[in-house]
Order: sequence, then structure tokens, then C-alpha cells
Amino acid sequence: MNSSAFTMRGAWHLLRVMALVALSSTFAYAQSTTLTGVVTDTAGGVVPGASVSVVNNATKVAQESVSNTAGQFSFPGMPVGTYTVTVSLTGFKTFVATDVRLLGGQVGNVNASLEVGNLTEKVEVKAGSELVQTQSSAVSSTLSVEQLSQLPLVSRNALYAVALLPGVSTAGGPRGAIINGLPNNVINITIDGVTTGNMLMTSDGFFSMVTPRMDAVEEISVTGAVPGSGGGAGSVQIAMTTRSGSNSFDGSVYHYWRQPDFNTNYYFNKINNLDKNQVTAHQYGFRQGGPIVIPGLYDGRGKAFFFFNFEHLYQPSSATRTREFLTPAAAGGLFGYNVTVGGVQELRQINLLQLAQNNGQIATLDPIVQSLLAKIRTGTTTTGTVNDINQPNRLEYVYQTEAKGNQYSPTTRLDFNLSDKHRLSGAYWLQRFTSDPDLLNSREARFPGLENIGQQNSYRTTGNSTLRSTLGSNMVNELLGGFQWSPNEFFSNVTADQFEEQGGYGLTFPASVGTSPTHTVSPAPRNTTTWNVANTLNWLKGSHSLSMGGSYAGLLNRTTEYTVVPNITLGFDTTFDPAIPMFTNTTPYTVEQLFTQKVRLEFQSSRRYTVVPSDEGVDGIVRGEIQSISLAPASLNAQQLASRFRVSVSVKVKFEDVKAQKTLWENPALGFSDEYEVANPTGGDVSAFIGNERIAMDRMSTDFARTVVSAILEAF
Repeated sequence: MNSSAFTMRGAWHLLRVMALVALSSTFAYAQSTTLTGVVTDTAGGVVPGASVSVVNNATKVAQESVSNTAGQFSFPGMPVGTYTVTVSLTGFKTFVATDVRLLGGQVGNVNASLEVGNLTEKVEVKAGSELVQTQSSAVSSTLSVEQLSQLPLVSRNALYAVALLPGVSTAGGPRGAIINGLPNNVINITIDGVTTGNMLMTSDGFFSMVTPRMDAVEEISVTGAVPGSGGGAGSVQIAMTTRSGSNSFDGSVYHYWRQPDFNTNYYFNKINNLDKNQVTAHQYGFRQGGPIVIPGLYDGRGKAFFFFNFEHLYQPSSATRTREFLTPAAAGGLFGYNVTVGGVQELRQINLLQLAQNNGQIATLDPIVQSLLAKIRTGTTTTGTVNDINQPNRLEYVYQTEAKGNQYSPTTRLDFNLSDKHRLSGAYWLQRFTSDPDLLNSREARFPGLENIGQQNSYRTTGNSTLRSTLGSNMVNELLGGFQWSPNEFFSNVTADQFEEQGGYGLTFPASVGTSPTHTVSPAPRNTTTWNVANTLNWLKGSHSLSMGGSYAGLLNRTTEYTVVPNITLGFDTTFDPAIPMFTNTTPYTVEQLFTQKVRLEFQSSRRYTVVPSDEGVDGIVRGEIQSISLAPASLNAQQLASRFRVSVSVKVKFEDVKAQKTLWENPALGFSDEYEVANPTGGDVSAFIGNERIAMDRMSTDFARTVVSAILEAF
């Protein structure tokens, strides 16, 4: 008995929770709307038993009902569109309301006043004088398909049309728009009831993963934040409905063309002697809708309808970029600086290589960095303009970088009247976007000719299905299910091969050197999936209209960011932790500078230590002594010359704690050995290998440094 009582109480509690969920989600997930009204006579008395017919003007699909004892009628779960409402009863003239427009997010209301007379007599009214919103205090605005087709928009992204509505501020551009002063991240965007907005961002809320195309959207409704209005997942609802087919065949073909020849040049392009940015857009497509008719097999007029839209956006474009790079003198080690003497500014120079040599530090230019700087300078001569910006070591470079973008967007919707009581609808959006390179996220090459370029490739999809069932003369149920799945490959084309010109690292220059050659070492593919399931039961009981049900929304975010090469920031650090002075060398081969440099870079890429070239004020010191280097042929070519060598190195390494004045780790004979291909087969001379095989030496010294640093780090 107690168990039964507990179960009943639990059931009633669950019912109350579901009712609350329904109240907070009905509008948030509905792709349809409701038409209600009251039938009265000329004296104001309610008229029960009147026949009410609602006919969709486009599809000619009719819904029938009868006014109840309170004279009320209700048609929930109706597709948005234009209708004709007919009310009739014996002894009264027939009431006809034409062009009744039902909008998403708003409950339509038609009140019919019946005059005494014959059924054959008609009293016809226009909906504009009778359609009154009395069911909700929610503040909403709607853009219909007619308005969308006439709005002057640069982009055919239908979402941006919302920016033209009252209460929408676009100070930061369309994607940064806010509505009614509310934060950007409280906006919930849906297509046919399925969430397509960016659910993970605290900003950028005015964005849909699936781009709503103008010719594929029937209407857009914006509902503001009003308590009890059905806010759902956000305080502001932007609900879009996929266009549907009608009972007659209707379509269009279009081509929107944007060309630089139609525009003037930008001011800053003119002052830098640059041409117009080549922003060209060819956006073309077609749409077709109508009844599903298969000659000789199926005639779906009045019961089955289709809609299809295809659009392609081809957009080659260019963007003006401003970079900075070292002057030839500065790249050669001759750095300038300004001093003020007697109120007059003077330019002075210092030879950094000579300064380094005097202090027992590396006094040669890194061949990889020198090659990279030379490639940057060469790139600045191919296009653009170089400007003197009154900096002693840097020049400004202004140029136009180019990219190509393609967007393919097919959209399909099907509607079936399974019977007089059941209607099934479904829509599917599939979009394919490519950007090469990704100018939007500034992933073009930093200078012409550099290899590090990032692309963006994505699929963006959403699908939904709705079943509307009439369960009785005053009861209608609506079941909705849908998903959004949009994998986006941010910079997945970035591989280690792009960084061979940077020595296998992503190099970041200090600001005093100029613009870095690396924009990213980390591809970042991701996919944010959402899905929605909702059920709403509408019941007209006397003078009351009840709506109850429940909804479930899910969100799954998958991010697989990874790094293809270590990123190294060049420059000076004054935290002094630890120092790596120059390796000493007891061999006859000049390799100490190269080995020291590679060990320093490897320590920096581990991100566990800050490395400086001096031992002043540091926590620890790594000291090394190169004891021996040997070379042995590993394979011979057809001429019996060595084309592959095994290189063996022995080094004494010690890691000391300066403050505690003790040795933390040491290896008196750390060995390294590996095989390397050579460009110029020889007889096996070590000096020739070191002097002529730059690529092999660079790889060998990098591998050697990794062996040394790994041995030290593994000890801790």
C-alpha cells in the first residue's frame, strides 16, 4: 500500500516536471505554430458546434474541427504559412477569413462572428483586420519568405537578415550582434526546431553551424526574453523554418555576382600602390517545389510535397596584410639603435657577432634562420610594397594574399499527409565548405613563398522529422526529432613537411625581429554534435488550452588538437634558468657551436626549462665536452662510394645545481650513433662530411641534441 502510494506520488511528480519542461520548451523546439479562435453570434454569445475548416493556401491541405461548448477551437502543430479559415453552422451565414498568415513563435487568433442567415451566404474578411495576438506576452518579430527575398543583403546568409530587426545591435559586425542588450551567448538558434548555434562559445553566439540559405528558408522568427514565453535553451530564440513545397510546381534559378570592377579601391590600398582586393563572388543555384508526382505510379497532389534547393558559392578573394622583416644589415648581425645626444636623435650600430665572440658565446649565424630570412626577403620582391617605417632594424611590407573558397549547399524537405489525422514532415541540410588558405583565421603564408599554410574544410549538416497526430476533436500531439553534425577540419593540412625550411621547428620571432614565419603548428579538427527530441500534447478543454510534454537536448564536443612540430620562441629571457655555455671540443672538427645550439633549442622545445646562453644568476648549468666523432660507411652506391654513413659521437655531459653547488646528473661517456644519407657520396672523410653535408649534419646534430636532453630529463 505504501509502495503504491509512493509510485502514484512519483508519477504525479514526473507529470508536473514534464509539464514544466513543456512550458519552457514548446516554442524553443517547435517548427510549427497554433491557430485558435472563438465563434460567437452578433450578440456576443458563444456558438458551440460550428464547423471550422482551415485550408493551407499553398498545399490545399485542409484541417477540420468543431467549436466546443465554450465556442472555442484550436489547431495546434500547424505549419507556418497562409491559410483560409471557414466557419459554418446551419442558420448562420458562412464566415470566411482569407490570407490568415501563421507565423512561427506566435499563436494566431481568428475570432468569427456569425450573422443569422443562410449557409450559402458568406461574410468574408481579410485576416489583417482579424488576426490578433492575444495568447502570449512574448515579444517577437518575424521575417517572411517574401521579405527575405527583397532584403538588400551582401551575404545570402538568411541569419544576417535578423540584424535589420528592431532591438538588434551590430556594432561588432553581424556575428557579434546582440539582441535587446542581452549577452551574445544567450541566443539560441534553431532550424526546424534543431539547435544549430554555437553552444560552446561565451561569445560568437550569433552564428549557425549550418548556414541558412535565403532561398531555403520559409521564415525567421525572433522571440525575446519574456518570462513564461518558452525560452528554452536561450533567452532569445531565433527560429528558422525550411521552405516547403506547395500543390503547384514552383521554382527559380538565380546567380548573384560580385566583382572588383564594380567597386572603388580602398584608401589604404591606394597609399601603398596596391590594386583593388580581388573579392569575387559567384553565388548561383536553383530551387524547386511542388507535389510529389510519379506519372503512372503516384499522384501526391494534396497529400505529398517536396522542396529542393541547391546553391554554390565560389569566392576567390584577396586580403591586404601588413608584415615587418629585418633589414639586410640587421639580418647579418649589425643591429641599430637610437640614442638622443644633445636633444638630437642618433642612429648607432653594434656588431652582435663580434660582441658574442668577445663574450665566449656563439658567434656565427644560424644557417637555417639565415636561409629563412633570405626567403622572406625574396618573397617581398615578388609582389606588394616595402616601406621605411623609421625603425633601425625593420622594414614594413604590405601585400595582398589570395585564397579560394567554395561552399556547396543542397537542402531538401518532404511533407506527407499519411491520413486525415497524421502528417509527417522531414528536412535535411548538407553543406560542404572549403577555404584554401583560411583567410578568415589568418592562416595564409606569413610571407609569399613560405610553406606554413592552413586550410579549413568542413561538412555541416542538420536533419529533422516531425509527426503531427490528431488524437481527437480537441487533442493534437506533435513529436519532433533532429540532429546537427558538423565536423570541421581546422588546418588539418598542416604537417611537419611545412617546417623543413625552419629546421623542423615552428619558429616565433620576437617583435624586434619582425613578423614570425609560423602561424600555427597545431591542426585543430573538431566536431560539435547536437540532437533534440521533443513531444508536445495540445488539449483544448472548455475555455482552456493546455499544452504539456517534454524535451531532451544533447551536446557532444570532440576536439583533437595536436602539434606536428615543437614551437620555439626565439629571443632573450631574463629569468636565468638554466644556462648552457658553449660545449668544449677535444676533436679536430668544428662542431661545438652547432651542437650547443641544437641542445639549447631542444631544451626550449621541452618547455620545462628557460634556457639562456650565460651562467650569470642561473639555477643550473649544463656543461658538455665533445670527446670523439667517428664516421663509418653504412652502404655503397654503384661506384663503390659511401652513400650512407654511420656517425658516432661521444660526449661528456654534466648538469649542475648552481645554488646547492652539487652535480645533479652526469654521464662521462654519453654515446650517440645513427645512420644518415649523404648528398655527395665520398670515401668517408669526416671533415668533408661535416663541411659539405649540411642537411645530414643538421639532422645528425638535432638527433644528438635529443639524445642528450632526453637523458637529462629522464633522470628527473
